[in-house]
Amino acid sequence: MTDNLMTLFCIEDGDYTPFSVDDIDPSKTVDYIKKRIKSEKTPRFNDVAADELTLWRVSIPDNGVPVPLDSVTEKEKLKATTKLFKVFESELPEDTIHVIVQRPPLADASSTSTTVPLLSMSNVLNRPLPPLSWLGNDDVPSSTTDSTFSRTPTEIIEWTKFPTEAAELNHSTNRTLISADDQFNTRLFASNKESVGIALNENVYNFLNRLQTTARIGMYSDIDKVTGKPDRICYIRTSQELRMLIEIKTTRALSCNNLVTKYMQDMDLIANDRAPTNPTWRQVHQIFGYLCHNSLRYGILTTYDGTWFMKRDVGTLWISPSIRHDNTSPTLLQCYKYLMELTDQDYTSPPPPPSPPQSSPPESPPGDDNSDDSNDGSYHERRKHIRKRDQQHPGIVTRSRNKIQQIFRQLPSGFTVSVGKLGLQEFEIQELLGEGRTGRVFRATWQGEPVALKICDLYKNPEYEDEILSEVAAYKALAVLQGVCIPRFKTAGYDGGIFAIAMEVAGSPMEVDKLSYRERSKIVDSLSLIHQHGILHNDIRLYNVLVRRYNNGFQVRFIDFARSRRTCDELELKNEMVKLKYLLRMEQNMRSAKINIDMSFSAFPDFGPGTV
Repeated sequence: MTDNLMTLFCIEDGDYTPFSVDDIDPSKTVDYIKKRIKSEKTPRFNDVAADELTLWRVSIPDNGVPVPLDSVTEKEKLKATTKLFKVFESELPEDTIHVIVQRPPLADASSTSTTVPLLSMSNVLNRPLPPLSWLGNDDVPSSTTDSTFSRTPTEIIEWTKFPTEAAELNHSTNRTLISADDQFNTRLFASNKESVGIALNENVYNFLNRLQTTARIGMYSDIDKVTGKPDRICYIRTSQELRMLIEIKTTRALSCNNLVTKYMQDMDLIANDRAPTNPTWRQVHQIFGYLCHNSLRYGILTTYDGTWFMKRDVGTLWISPSIRHDNTSPTLLQCYKYLMELTDQDYTSPPPPPSPPQSSPPESPPGDDNSDDSNDGSYHERRKHIRKRDQQHPGIVTRSRNKIQQIFRQLPSGFTVSVGKLGLQEFEIQELLGEGRTGRVFRATWQGEPVALKICDLYKNPEYEDEILSEVAAYKALAVLQGVCIPRFKTAGYDGGIFAIAMEVAGSPMEVDKLSYRERSKIVDSLSLIHQHGILHNDIRLYNVLVRRYNNGFQVRFIDFARSRRTCDELELKNEMVKLKYLLRMEQNMRSAKINIDMSFSAFPDFGPGTV
């Protein structure tokens, strides 16, 4: 209480997140508090009138756990006309909940008198899901990469108690949340991974988001600090805190009754140089890798028809039995809600030490390329490209006791490159700088110095591997120009299915209108230095030329060499120089020069304005 005004900490019956009502005059009545709660906590209480709320005086510690009214033994029902100073002392205890807000019973809710009834949380969670109808044969195969340096669990254990624990979770029956007219969509069809995601949004995630006041299930791009591209994430709305990851597959990509048993069988076959049928190891390694990279404890692997709930304790992965969409005890929604509530208690787990490098597993039998699903029709072309690349530019690996330590690859870009493992835990990520086609760039700290960290998710986009390796190769080939006209290269490598490149923080994208003629000439000279080494940047645009002014100096750094290649073609190099001069408005007669230059850069979105 300050200057005779008080603050009351309130919590809704059955909820776990208190909220405050501030600057209250103690001479006001309980009815005043009801109106404040109604008006300030919109849209949470839009479905009920202020005078239909019941307030209970309590004094319970804020432990961050659900607080059902029925579980509180010492409570006092407050009358609307009672003055606040008569029930609340002048000095209220800290870290304490003072009021429980109870909604009216279902039959008394104001909206039920003229329209349809509302469903409580228990009503919603107790409903099994309708089936998902499949179109065709789900013939779009996988895009999950076979990572040489994949993150692998040290132990897999079946989480046998999970279904019973989820079924026993109690929910307040008095909370009216969703209209009874909001039924599941029973006319959903799926043919690929993207349509499975739409079905989950319709019948699972949208309902869960309406039941939650603090957490939300959304896309990885909803918040900044996510490593990789998991299909869905669960995060706290206000703090943008990542809590849980979800990976979506099709039934062709993942279909087994017992994932733990099938995974162990697959790994036994691989250890004996045999290829498993309908393998599951890629999917398990992918979500385990995502959990490790983001230091998270809980994750979900789902096909809609079947769902596996996971808990990671450092290197140990617990996996629940498959929960079908039409399960009744527990329902699929109950399981989701239970896991989300577990994240309120403890949602982090440190990553284990990187897994020992391993030999590449044998290829699956023909027709079994089913570890994941592409979201578009370009998958077959991408896999065709990867197979062709491996035939034309075979990779060479160095081994120690049959364990891969380095990958040496001849790239279609004309470069050769050697890379190994890298630990993402070595970096302290601070903020997102930008996002492009191949991944996200973060400002981070590595070994005590600031770096720009580019992260590419090869679990989802294995077709980008050649590009990201070409970028590493270009930086190494241009080592004498590092710190001159390209950033200083720090380190690069694989952490599971994630590839990362770290380089110095180099400046901001150039703004042509603010450049003097001398500065433009220096940018041209910098590209000329790169060309003298027989390297075509091949992606000249404003955001790939960073500049920085200091004292009386002017610094230029060309970045993003993912599309670069070696060339001896003078005409190619000349054309690229003309492109740059055109961007700098130094080449006004480019069209009259009749040089065939494609200026439509929009096909390759790059990082937005910012500092890299």
